Amino acid sequence: PGMTERKMYLPEGKWFNLWTDELLDGKMEVLVNAPLDKIPLFVKAGAVIPMQPIMQYVDEFVPEHISLHVYKSALDSTSQYYEDDGLTKDFEMGICCRHHFIQQPGVDKMTLIHQKEGNYQHGYQNFEIILHGFDEVEEIKENDKKIAFTEENNCLKFIVNKDFKNVEIIY
Repeated sequence: PGMTERKMYLPEGKWFNLWTDELLDGKMEVLVNAPLDKIPLFVKAGAVIPMQPIMQYVDEFVPEHISLHVYKSALDSTSQYYEDDGLTKDFEMGICCRHHFIQQPGVDKMTLIHQKEGNYQHGYQNFEIILHGFDEVEEIKENDKKIAFTEENNCLKFIVNKDFKNVEIIY
C-alpha cells in the first residue's frame, strides 16, 4: 500500500517506456513509476505495435485505420501483424493475412518496409503510423513520394494506404 514505484529488470537491448517514451538501456534493473492505475509496460526498440480503437466484441465496427506504433532502433528489426475474421475457422483454409514490417536504419534515414502475404481483407483502408524516438525528422516519403506528417505528444504521425510498400523517414 502506498507504493508508487517498483524495481524492474529489463532484458538486453534498448527499451521504450510505453507511457512516457523514455528510452532505457536493458540488461539492468530500473526504478519505474507504478501507480495503481498504470502497469509498467516497455516496448523493445525496433518493434512495430498495431493498435485499434476499443471494441466490445469482434467486428463491432470497422475502424477507419489501424495505428502502427513504430519504435526507433539502431539495428535492423522485424515485426509481424496477423489478421483473420476472428469469428470463423476460415484461417484453416488460408483466409488470413500476415503483415511483415521491417525496419532498416541507415546513416540519415530509416526505411520501414511492408510485406504482405495472404488474401484476407479487413475493412480499414489505411495505417496511421506513429513514430516513437524519431527526433529531428526532415521529411517522410511513401514509395518515393513526400507525405505530410504532424507532431503530437513528442511523436510524429502520418497516414499511409494499408498496401504501402515502403516508407522512408529522413533525418
